[in-house]
Amino acid sequence: MVLAAFSIAATVCSFVAAAVAHRLRRRPVFFVGWLVAGAPRFLVLASGAPLWAVAVVMGIGGLGGGFINPIIGEVTYERIPPEMVGRVRGIGEALAWAGIPLGGLFGGAGGGACFNGLIGTELTGPPVG
Repeated sequence: MVLAAFSIAATVCSFVAAAVAHRLRRRPVFFVGWLVAGAPRFLVLASGAPLWAVAVVMGIGGLGGGFINPIIGEVTYERIPPEMVGRVRGIGEALAWAGIPLGGLFGGAGGGACFNGLIGTELTGPPVG
C-alpha cells in the first residue's frame, strides 16, 4: 500500500510534468522534486509513524518524484548530440545495471561489519553474540 501510494502519485505527476513542465524553470522544479521525494520518505519510515501517515508522506514524495525523470530525460536529449544518444544512453544503462550486484555486496559487507562490532559500535551498541 505504501509503495503503491508513491508509485501512483509519481505516475500521475509525470503525466502532469509532461504537460506543463515546458512552462516551468527546470532547476527549481528539479530541486524541489528531490527535496520532496528524498529524505522525508525515509524519515517517516524511521520515525515509527502510523501507516496512514507513511502512506500520505509517500504519496507526497511521489508527487515530487514525478517531475524528476522527465527533466532528466529532457536534459539528456538536449545535451547529447543526436547521433550519440543511443550509445550514451546504452552505456549509461549498462553501467547502472552492472552496479546493481555491487550495491548488495557492499551493503551486506557494511551491514555485517556494523553488526559484528567492527565499526560503528557507538551507533549500534556492543557486539551481539
